[in-house]
Amino acid sequence: YRAQDAAGRVTEEGVFTADNWRSNIQATGAATKELETGILRGNILVSAQDNEDNESYDIFAQSGSYTERTLTVRKSKEIEIGGDYSHDMEGGGTLEIIGVQSLEWETDDSRDVDPGGISLSNEKGRAGESILRTSWRNPLSDSTHLELGLEGALNFLDAQSSLTENGATISLPSANVLVEETRTELFSTLTYQGIDNLSLDFGVRAEESEITVSGGANVQNEFSFIKPRVMASYSLGGGTQLRARVEREVGQLDFNDFAAGAEFANDTVNAGNPDLSPENSWVYEVGVEQPILGDGAIN
Repeated sequence: YRAQDAAGRVTEEGVFTADNWRSNIQATGAATKELETGILRGNILVSAQDNEDNESYDIFAQSGSYTERTLTVRKSKEIEIGGDYSHDMEGGGTLEIIGVQSLEWETDDSRDVDPGGISLSNEKGRAGESILRTSWRNPLSDSTHLELGLEGALNFLDAQSSLTENGATISLPSANVLVEETRTELFSTLTYQGIDNLSLDFGVRAEESEITVSGGANVQNEFSFIKPRVMASYSLGGGTQLRARVEREVGQLDFNDFAAGAEFANDTVNAGNPDLSPENSWVYEVGVEQPILGDGAIN
């Protein structure tokens, strides 16, 4: 880059170079077994990622020249095991049970060297999620289908971070934090297709969750949300679809926002916030989809 004063004279010039390296290894597996009472499926995912970013700034200024170099190494490993079982019940309807267990380990090491000295940042974390979901789907008639279900989830993040500048330790709030969440959700969905070209979908979810933060700060919050949804779709013929949706959406918190961390490349230090709340909003949506050129579409 080049900086100039009001007279157009060059006061500073800089050259930026970056050397980035990425590695991603992933293995998956799946199996299906037909039992006398239903169908059992299982799957597994194992992955490992290594990322290295080596960036340098060579600055040439009237006051003198200097170089700033930043090296960031990120490594992560993840394993996810899931399974589901479906069973056609004698009284009608289909029972489905789904379970998922995932674990992730991640480290992030950064080194920054500039005229002010040497800064070192280290972050490591272990996260996991356990989900168990059961649902019952039943056709009430040829045009009406009902689904009822219950889902439970346990999530956690155990994170540690440190920051030093020229050998001196910098105190970070929420440097060692454990975040735990317990969440349950009841849900029901009713789908109706009894009128030509018209499809209606009515749903409601009731969510209860508790988040506990310990370590740098000790905070416990409980949240409760009712999330209704109404969707409608009408076909005008020729592939043209009219769609409308009204829904209350509740976002999921990123547990990494609870923990402290530093990003030398962006010159930022995140102190972490132990008292976060999920965003929620009402969504009102109306749209038209018109197919064009065979597989294309305009929305």
